[in-house]
Amino acid sequence: MKPTEIEKLSGLPYLRDTHNISRMAKNLSNFIRAFSLLSRMVSLTARLENV
Repeated sequence: MKPTEIEKLSGLPYLRDTHNISRMAKNLSNFIRAFSLLSRMVSLTARLENV
């Protein structure tokens, strides 16, 4: 299978299997969860310092 014209024009790497896509999505969701947890901790410590 070769990349379509749209994929060539967009310059995005051609992902031919869905397993990679699902793994990337899982990594992204884990990253977002970790980031939200970190921001919550930072806001909590900032609140404690203000008081």
